[in-house]
Amino acid sequence: MILIFQILVILDSAIEAKVFPGAQVYISQHGNTLVSKGFGYHTYDKSRKVSPETVYDLASVTKVVSATPIVMKLINDKELSLNQPISDFFPGFYKSGKDSITISHLLLHESGLSAYHRYFLETK
Repeated sequence: MILIFQILVILDSAIEAKVFPGAQVYISQHGNTLVSKGFGYHTYDKSRKVSPETVYDLASVTKVVSATPIVMKLINDKELSLNQPISDFFPGFYKSGKDSITISHLLLHESGLSAYHRYFLETK
């Protein structure tokens, strides 16, 4: 329970320091809920409190949450290296002169690739 208390103190401190306006915590062990709590507010204007039932739009966070453990596992299994060029997986990058882009560049958003393409503007 000491670790849980430390987590809650860190969250309170971060909200107080305006690192983020609010958060949710859900901790369970062996199917038993230990903590289910909302902290702070949805936005800094403090118009809506965060509750355990608050729904967040995770949007691009999903990519980080899924990609990071996958890459870590592949590196641990020696199937991937952070310095490995992505042209090993996508030969088109080699042909287009982007062969120096590595897995590390992608994870750190340092690849020089454009953020996204607005495909929805091209639909009819």
